[in-house]
Amino acid sequence: MVTISVEVPAQTEARLRSVMNGCALDWLPGTWAFREGPGAAVPGAIATVRDEGRTSALVPAGAGTELFEVLRVVLPRGRDDSGFVGWFASQVKAATGSGLFVVCGYDAARGGVYDYYGVPRDAAQRVRAAVAALHRPAGWAGAVLTVADPGPDAPAPFGPGVVFCFAPQDGSLLARYGGGRVAHGLLTASGSTGTVQLHFSHLDVDGTAHGGSVRAELGGAPDGSRTLTVHPPAGPVTTLVELGNPATDPGGPTG
Repeated sequence: MVTISVEVPAQTEARLRSVMNGCALDWLPGTWAFREGPGAAVPGAIATVRDEGRTSALVPAGAGTELFEVLRVVLPRGRDDSGFVGWFASQVKAATGSGLFVVCGYDAARGGVYDYYGVPRDAAQRVRAAVAALHRPAGWAGAVLTVADPGPDAPAPFGPGVVFCFAPQDGSLLARYGGGRVAHGLLTASGSTGTVQLHFSHLDVDGTAHGGSVRAELGGAPDGSRTLTVHPPAGPVTTLVELGNPATDPGGPTG
């Protein structure tokens, strides 16, 4: 039910993007609110919790209460989803400004853990749009790439085990990367199509800092996934390929 993972931040980001692609999402009809005290768990309640004081239930809403819309997220069976709740809440906050609450449950017949996320009714439309973009990202948004066949002479930071998590940034691209010997890295591209100049800076796990720039081509494979071909001043041409393209493989990578 709970997995322990030892990762650098980019590896966590890549894993949780993949988990998000594999989730089943369902916005519940109507609005919802918390009801407290004896008899809180009325018919139709979807969650009941208690502390040392009172019982509280999440129930279909009446008038005059703090109202929420509720998203049910069923996490994919057999995947390492550790850290998902915090990651998801942070993504929604950054995209919309809205906070959320979460109530978790477990249903073995449906794969295990599921979550109910409540968002304020006034922010619900913005959150719905942000969640849809996270679940099925388009273009380079949400793309996760790694080196297809890293050789011993692959230039930094394009070595074995490194993953690049891309996001659009004001008409260009930004990627956070890490893995292998890289602890934390940031890469920017001068554009989002065709030939671009990549600028990168990273810190290795031993504390050594690196940086530089290199020419590259942004492209795509026949299956719709993204590719990045790097042309270093010295050394072999290196190709990065997308892991678990959500457009063609909603489950994302499994290993």
